[in-house]
Amino acid sequence: MSAFDLKSQLIFYGQYHFNKYNVAVHMTNFILIASLPVPKFFPSEPLFYISPYAYLQWTWAVPLAAIVAVYYLLLEPLAALTYLPILSTMIFTAKPIAQSPSGVEAALGLFVVSWIAQFTAHAVAEKRSPALLDNLVGALLLAPFFVHFELLFALGYKPQLHKEITNGVGVEIAKFRRETAERKRQGQKKE
Repeated sequence: MSAFDLKSQLIFYGQYHFNKYNVAVHMTNFILIASLPVPKFFPSEPLFYISPYAYLQWTWAVPLAAIVAVYYLLLEPLAALTYLPILSTMIFTAKPIAQSPSGVEAALGLFVVSWIAQFTAHAVAEKRSPALLDNLVGALLLAPFFVHFELLFALGYKPQLHKEITNGVGVEIAKFRRETAERKRQGQKKE
């Protein structure tokens, strides 16, 4: 699976997010998970001084967001351009959150609750572990873009690509279920 092959990336991630309940949980929580660590882990101390009145300071979040944006642009330019306002909002809201009296604590609380919701949805709806346990970097990097694609597909974006990904996900889920059933049978034979 190539890191720059959009279809294989979305099929990989999609096989962990096929249940509609799980997808809904991810769609409501991905912004929180993607953006809330920014004020804590990329604090508002600027890398270099711009102006005390500048709303966006050049923290480590800016080059990290730029790397993510370039990766998304390489995967699918039009979808990436429609995602840039979301990514920009995450960066622009980091400073006000970090500077508010309880902003960081509230952000971390929502971050933890969102992760609990994600893991619960995987256990209950998908009945399998999340993608990040199989490919941590790939899952964390692709998760926001995958959720964005779910929204775009719901709006009618590239229906042929959506069909190909849905079919590929179905194949991977069937393979996973066969392998799981086989492991279970092997375990019963040993007993």
